[in-house]
Amino acid sequence: MANRDEFLKVGRSLTIPTLVVIGEQSPPQSKAEMEALATLPNTQSVRLPGTLGMHEEEASEVAAIVLPFLRA
Repeated sequence: MANRDEFLKVGRSLTIPTLVVIGEQSPPQSKAEMEALATLPNTQSVRLPGTLGMHEEEASEVAAIVLPFLRA
């Protein structure tokens, strides 16, 4: 995405529930974008320790959050 407005426009256009997993140690700009996305309607968010690579660093923890969301 070219900028935050474009990013949030796409987020607002989603008609399905959205889950944002935010890594607490993510780079400041990336974390700010994730937190902005988390404020949109129909969006849930979870914060975990980790970085943008938390799906590799903490795969079990991420799966424990994502799998129930996908099953709902």
